[in-house]
Amino acid sequence: MVSLDVKLISEESRWISAAEECLQLFATPPARVLVADEDNHCFRVSYPIARHALNQVEACLTLITTGLVYPAVANVRVAFEHALVAQWVLLTDQGERAFVAATRRSNAAFVKDFAQYAEIPDDLLADADDPSRDGGNFPSMQSLCDRFDGKTKKIYTVYRSLSGAVHPSASTLARHLEWDASTDNFRLKPRGSTELPTDLAMALGWSAVMAAYVIETLKHEKSRVQEVERIARRGGLPTDLKSDDTQPHFQRRSPGL
Repeated sequence: MVSLDVKLISEESRWISAAEECLQLFATPPARVLVADEDNHCFRVSYPIARHALNQVEACLTLITTGLVYPAVANVRVAFEHALVAQWVLLTDQGERAFVAATRRSNAAFVKDFAQYAEIPDDLLADADDPSRDGGNFPSMQSLCDRFDGKTKKIYTVYRSLSGAVHPSASTLARHLEWDASTDNFRLKPRGSTELPTDLAMALGWSAVMAAYVIETLKHEKSRVQEVERIARRGGLPTDLKSDDTQPHFQRRSPGL
């Protein structure tokens, strides 16, 4: 269990424990990972996204142990976003194709913009106009969240609340300044407040569980899926978003899922 300078409520302890247990599952990388042919492309797209989410979870826990609690929120936000996207790719028919197409469109737009200021090799410009990058629509984060929370904005609200540590915000001001009513002055807090921000522990544990579930579900050997599910139950966290999908007609048709 990470050492914190703040008192945790029982739920926060369970969520942080869930994150730590998920990381422990991946402490020793396997020599080889077998994936069914029909899930191979999905795995090659989902694994880097989910693994980055887990790495961000680990980075968050590392920062917390040094007392840098508020900077850790930025890592959790990255972890949460990547875990949600990994779940979307897993649960969406041809989701991996749509995600790759979206990244290629983004790269193409960057190349075209950069071409206004520098000479770009012809092959890169030709690739930027390659129609083969079309492959379905990848949703905005708000649309992605709406799909899996019935448009209640619950998931998106968590995502937005974590964003306060990523962009200049009122939250950042509040974490580094403390008003002294007796003197009407502000105390400076160079390392930010050590109080655990709202949603940090929950988003931390949930990101780890969702990311671990994606990786283990797509493996040919699925014995560790049950372990991820046990970790999630102990933390009171859902392992995947399938049961809350308001657009089930978009779901993947892989027999392995």
